[in-house]
Amino acid sequence: MKDNALHLEGFFPAAGKSILLSPLDLGVDLAAFSNQWRQGFLRFSWPALPNHTNPDLNITATLCDSGDCGLSFQTGCSGSAALIPMVLAAIPGVAGTGAAAGYMDFPVPPRIRGPVGLLITSPSTGGDNTGCLVNFDGYDE
Repeated sequence: MKDNALHLEGFFPAAGKSILLSPLDLGVDLAAFSNQWRQGFLRFSWPALPNHTNPDLNITATLCDSGDCGLSFQTGCSGSAALIPMVLAAIPGVAGTGAAAGYMDFPVPPRIRGPVGLLITSPSTGGDNTGCLVNFDGYDE
């Protein structure tokens, strides 16, 4: 079931750029709060991307956490204090038609810190998808 209090939205970044959708407060305020996987998940959803037509390129979305109460965000696998393991979605381009609409469910991993965000990166030679709205929502299992 979708938790309406846990919702972020934004537009895809321009080619060669990144955006950070944040903060999404899961109520985890302490570093290394828990080493257990949590019930529920975070859903990243996107509309059809008609300009994402190069099958050799991926738009990526990476779960980020914050060790300083949301002042900065870090992605997994970038140090022992960062979110481990890395949780990443890749949306490949599709020749001719562009990428179809879809979603990916992100698990909420152990050792997550503070609020979370979603770092979305578009390839530098990708098409313009800046008018496409993405959502990042919390769900209970």
